[in-house]
Amino acid sequence: MTNARCDDRDQHLGPCPVYRPDTDNAGLSHMNLGEVDTFAAAGPTWAAGPSGPTLTGPMVTVGTPVPQHANATTADDTYLGYMATGEWSKYTVEVLAAGMYSIGGLMGVPPGTKITLDFGNGVTSGVIALPASPVTPACRCLEAYHAWTVVRDIGMVTFPVAGTYLMTFTLNAAQFNPLYFTFTKV
Repeated sequence: MTNARCDDRDQHLGPCPVYRPDTDNAGLSHMNLGEVDTFAAAGPTWAAGPSGPTLTGPMVTVGTPVPQHANATTADDTYLGYMATGEWSKYTVEVLAAGMYSIGGLMGVPPGTKITLDFGNGVTSGVIALPASPVTPACRCLEAYHAWTVVRDIGMVTFPVAGTYLMTFTLNAAQFNPLYFTFTKV
């Protein structure tokens, strides 16, 4: 497509343009058990909404319930998926007390994944090599991206003062699906 706006609805017109120097496939997906990106046989549909088109309709295989994952925080949780090496996203983080924090979270991680969490002014986690998520029959998934695993103590970060920080989360190597990060004061 040569349009400025391009998404899955436009794929019949040709591939969407590259939005950043790298291939940009990052997006948000709904959180549930099993292969969360399996669309129904008829596929989802697009409907007009007050803020533009909205994806509606079945999001999992027809006839299959959409169970909520036990570690998700709400029934509406979405996770960042389809990230590629070098992609990044930014988040506002409110630190209530200065000090050292252990980093954890809920994520689906294939082997070889590395990330960095940078908070500005030299406050950083450094490069963190994430532990691979185990693909087991219990996860009802075919790949580590959907083997949702709670991880703890994957890295450390020290905040010199309490306050608001702008965290840049960078995927340094491989791909993975993070739902959330946790920071526990030590």
